[in-house]
Amino acid sequence: MNVDFVRGTEILKALADETRVRIVHILSCGELCACDIQTYFNLTQPTLSHHLKLLTDAGLILARKEGKWTHYQLSEETLGFFQQFWEGITVESDSCECKKIKKCCKRTRYEMEIGMENSAGDGGGFRGAVFSARGCRPL
Repeated sequence: MNVDFVRGTEILKALADETRVRIVHILSCGELCACDIQTYFNLTQPTLSHHLKLLTDAGLILARKEGKWTHYQLSEETLGFFQQFWEGITVESDSCECKKIKKCCKRTRYEMEIGMENSAGDGGGFRGAVFSARGCRPL
């Protein structure tokens, strides 16, 4: 699966604010008018409009005009994309970025967790032994 980092980052930027995350949470119960959303916050109408615009621009919410009122709802398409994006960046797969570069110094997760010492007992530890034997630099 190819990860769309650009679109995913745009969504993360839109969610990088507590108020906007709360708006998404509130809209998880269904469509609401902007005036109803405002009752959950101690915000001015222009400030709320700014947050709603950022969420709309990121595609997280959809706006629907009805007379002079604007109603908002979550975008199921974008939420589906974001769930796949999140899984794509947090779950190891064959298409991970980390698979694209051959690593010269590999340690198993177990070896890193226990901090294996080398058998020479010179204090260099596992890292020193592996790096000097393979000619790699420590991370």
